[in-house]
Amino acid sequence: MEEAADEIAALETLCNEGSYLISKRWSVPSKYYAGWADKIHGQVVEVKSFTTVMVLQIRLRPQTDERKLNYTRHEPIGVVGQIVPWNGPHRTWYANLRVSTVNALRLTRYFKALAAGSTIVLKPSEMTPLSALRVCMMVEEAGFPPGVLNVVTGYGTTVGAAISSHMKIDKVAFTGSTASPNIIFNDADLDQAVKWAAHGIFFNQGQVCFAGSRIYVQSGIYDEFLAKFTERTKMNKLGDPFSADVYQGPQISPIQADRIMDYVNSGKDQGAKIHLGGERQEGNFVTPTIFTETKPDMEIVQEEIFGPVSVVIKFEDRDGCLAAAVFTQNLTQAIEVGHAFKAGTIWVNCCNELSPSMPFGGYKQSDLGREFGSYALEHSAMST
Repeated sequence: MEEAADEIAALETLCNEGSYLISKRWSVPSKYYAGWADKIHGQVVEVKSFTTVMVLQIRLRPQTDERKLNYTRHEPIGVVGQIVPWNGPHRTWYANLRVSTVNALRLTRYFKALAAGSTIVLKPSEMTPLSALRVCMMVEEAGFPPGVLNVVTGYGTTVGAAISSHMKIDKVAFTGSTASPNIIFNDADLDQAVKWAAHGIFFNQGQVCFAGSRIYVQSGIYDEFLAKFTERTKMNKLGDPFSADVYQGPQISPIQADRIMDYVNSGKDQGAKIHLGGERQEGNFVTPTIFTETKPDMEIVQEEIFGPVSVVIKFEDRDGCLAAAVFTQNLTQAIEVGHAFKAGTIWVNCCNELSPSMPFGGYKQSDLGREFGSYALEHSAMST
């Protein structure tokens, strides 16, 4: 796959219209989970038995029984069904392979499960199946036994339903998402906050499950942030995703572009102000959009748009919002605020940064289990 990075990135871009250069940057897989394949062990656990002794009064004293052996054993779950989304087909199903940014999260489920000894039945999105099929060919060329990795293409109503209901599939992994906000305090490094905020929402045309669509900015720097964020957003060039100078390609489909514009129109109808963008261009292009003057109950604030649409919201003190990314130079504040948020991942002075060794996941209804790191093996690939 390292040798075929150009090809895989091109297949990704052909399917999901994301920037070729960005796909290529993330298409060389991490060997993180390959290293785990021979390191998944149980433990021998010494268990104390209790004997009765006389020391002024009768009491129990724990004592190791050398005649007993107690151990845990980690076993593969068995057959793992994987239903992956279109916004990161290759990255998504590489079950622990670090590929294109967004896809890396879900693709990681693939090799993660293999490292633990499980087998895979994978359903890529019907809109983005090419990279999964190509890598499946590579797996066969590499000499994997038949049946270890299986790719089945089709629609969710047929193939997805069959995977999720089949009694011989022991676990099903699929990806959903929720809206993910950023919070920027008065003492933040403003230029860095602008850079990461733009990356957080406009990367991959905003089609990211943890896109930072809600940007909360403390009142002391709100005007300056908005001005710089606006200028930075204007730099996002739309066009052919295979072009070296293009950051944003078209949305995945006409349906998705229409869905995004429905949210844009909803924001306008509910009284929000379009500060920048908010237009549908020829084809499936949606211009990078910034909303201001929003209210908490608006759809564009409450729901995930899954497109290049952001809302910039002013707040006074740190109790005024919740967030998944914190921008501040005050370490104590970063830790306190991070611990207070009900989110599975809190970024500090960055956004959407991932590492295959660091667990990633949501909180409450936004996720079950973890991707990456040893936590991912425990949650989705093996049983004890």
